[in-house]
Amino acid sequence: MNRKYTRNAGKSRHLHNDRQSPPVVNLSTVRRIPRTRLSPGTVVWARVPFEDTEGEKTRPAVIIDLRGRDVVILPGTTAPARKRLGPRYVEVTDLDAAGLYRPTGIRRAEVVIDLIEIIDIVGTLSDVDASRILEAAIGRLSNTSPGPIVGGSIDQAVA
Repeated sequence: MNRKYTRNAGKSRHLHNDRQSPPVVNLSTVRRIPRTRLSPGTVVWARVPFEDTEGEKTRPAVIIDLRGRDVVILPGTTAPARKRLGPRYVEVTDLDAAGLYRPTGIRRAEVVIDLIEIIDIVGTLSDVDASRILEAAIGRLSNTSPGPIVGGSIDQAVA
């Protein structure tokens, strides 16, 4: 094989990337997140189980409700395929306020995880994003929530 004509295009692409990367968070450590900091509209990194198979993936997520140790979230994704799924996802428009650095869609289907699965708090939804994303969950919460939302209400987060 003639190595003179081979090149590593991937390495070159990454060396010349002008975008600033966010600081790397160590996702392998377990750090307890105070419940008082988790309120509707808070954006977190969490270990979210897959919908249809065993396993989990670390994803951005929006807090909807707290019920004891259970946290109700709306998981996010940065995969471009989300745009083909139409109304299943709501796009986050203010990435800076949310603490996200890539275009992200928030799934409308809520997922319940344990409090220990929350890795880090990265931001809060802007007022515009909160009204669009949290209003999508109001109907579901009114049908499933056995009690008041701890740490505030969705009406407060949306207003």
